[in-house]
Amino acid sequence: MAREGKADADILEGVADALVALYEVWLAEDATLAEINPLIVTPEREVRALDSKVSLDGNALYRHPENQSLSDSENEDRWSAGEEEGGPVRQARRHNRPSSATARAW
Repeated sequence: MAREGKADADILEGVADALVALYEVWLAEDATLAEINPLIVTPEREVRALDSKVSLDGNALYRHPENQSLSDSENEDRWSAGEEEGGPVRQARRHNRPSSATARAW
């Protein structure tokens, strides 16, 4: 992938290492999103991730109890999480079936 992205030969290994590490985190943590932005090359031609983001699949937290404390409930969408009356998750739980909003999302 680094080669297809036309990374310069002297940084090809560093870019490839970053991509492999990103994939390994995504896979190991059951992430729904894993990104590095920006990925930079220093004047010394070293590849560095200046920032990154990982979003974890809440449905997989039972497999990763160590990640449960990482929840950002302050910024979570309360309606789609089912905490507000009528939210699709709460409605599905209440009726023990997917709501029409949930079914449309699937």
